[in-house]
Amino acid sequence: PIYFVETRDGYRCCWCSLNDKQITLQPHPLSKEQVRILRYPHEADVIGEIVGVAMRLGRSRVPVDETYTSRLRSFG
Repeated sequence: PIYFVETRDGYRCCWCSLNDKQITLQPHPLSKEQVRILRYPHEADVIGEIVGVAMRLGRSRVPVDETYTSRLRSFG
């Protein structure tokens, strides 16, 4: 599973492994983030498990108000 983890410098979504008092945060390989090893629970706190993500892909299909877009063109 993928976990949502709070660290001293922000939040991470990653795979985790816990050994003694160290937690290893393993990011997705395409994220270009480095593996981090932190003291647990002093430097990292597991908030919860990620169960799903919803996001928009591509352009919105919602019709845009034509008056609004014409006003935007006058500023360009």
